[in-house]
Amino acid sequence: MNIPIDFSLGFENWYNKDLQKWQEGISTKLLELVHYNNAPKGPFRIVETQVKELDGVRQKRHMVEPPPWPAQPIYEIEPLHADNNGVTLITFHGHGHDPFTGLYSYVRELSRRGYRVVMPILFGKMERETMKMVYNSERDAKAVCASWSIEADTFGMSILGIRLFDAMLAYRFAKTLPGVDTGRIGSIGLSMGGQFALYLPAIEPGIRCSVSAGFLASFKSALLDRRTFCQCYSICGWPQYFDMSDIAGCIAPRPLQIQKGLDDGCLDPVDTKEAFFRLKRIYEAFKAPERVQYVTYPGGHILNVDKAEEWFRIHVKHDN
Repeated sequence: MNIPIDFSLGFENWYNKDLQKWQEGISTKLLELVHYNNAPKGPFRIVETQVKELDGVRQKRHMVEPPPWPAQPIYEIEPLHADNNGVTLITFHGHGHDPFTGLYSYVRELSRRGYRVVMPILFGKMERETMKMVYNSERDAKAVCASWSIEADTFGMSILGIRLFDAMLAYRFAKTLPGVDTGRIGSIGLSMGGQFALYLPAIEPGIRCSVSAGFLASFKSALLDRRTFCQCYSICGWPQYFDMSDIAGCIAPRPLQIQKGLDDGCLDPVDTKEAFFRLKRIYEAFKAPERVQYVTYPGGHILNVDKAEEWFRIHVKHDN
């Protein structure tokens, strides 16, 4: 099927106009398409907190309630022995089973390195996957998100819209924590987590610096040609309005690092390079080409903590 793609709001059609107005148009349309405005708008409250110490970190599991929606888990993780460097990272997991091990071991590792980590459990995943659906393959994982998309419809939202609300709730929650410097909050994640490490700062200017691993691509390649992306990544009507690089461009001129493992089969390396080239053009238009970076490294679908920490050290002032 030949899909008409015109990207009427894309940077290529707007680069010689008001750049800030262009960014506002992209972020506004994104929120509209995922039905974000149907999410709760009032205050939230913490209804329960559990604390445990392990592997050099203090891990707090907060149940945060945004009425009228039920409480949902947001983890706060701090280093036990290392000095806190003053930087808070909104950190995102991907589609897997455990948010702290395997591909997502970077969550606790970042805390061990001195960062305060705040991580929401996203709608329909991990401990919020109450349907107890068993999945042992990528196809099974996609089926889980397809099922949860039906539940998202009952909220008048898309599954992406609800998860974007989860990401924003974690950011709002982080700003209320004692000792958090709201001028030094970043975002980071792999795969689906890399999605929200892009989309949250795209709609929230308070995120100062971001690292997105294993996600940047063109929508056409990832959703249609190769079909490696899950249904939950799709945005209704995207061919009419924007590509992924346009959404990422809403972060400019704030610092953004794009990561990709050399053997990551989820992404077409040529397509990712082309998407990054389009993204860099946006940063050049903002006269900040040094604030966007594309890094590769040996390995597959993984996040490189060393590369990420180098980026945060350059662009977010540490206390130590």
